[in-house]
Amino acid sequence: MTPAGLRRIMEQQNLSNQDLATICDVSYRQVMHWLSGKYPIPRTTAFLLLALNSNDTLTQDFLLKMLEKELREAAH
Repeated sequence: MTPAGLRRIMEQQNLSNQDLATICDVSYRQVMHWLSGKYPIPRTTAFLLLALNSNDTLTQDFLLKMLEKELREAAH
C-alpha cells in the first residue's frame, strides 16, 4: 500500500491520523511517517484497512487474496 492509498482509505472511512494510530496501536508520529513515505506501511495495517474499506471480513481467504495480489504487483 502506498501513502496515497493509505490516505485515500482514511478519507473514505473518515479516519483521522489519531484514529488510525489508536486502531493500529502505534503513535501518531508513526502514522505521519507512513503518510510521508518515510517508513513503509506494515502489511498487517494495509490488510486491515483494505478489509475495512471493502466491508469484507478479515479471513484467511481474504489475506491470501491480498498476498497474491501484492506478489503479482511486485512481479511487474
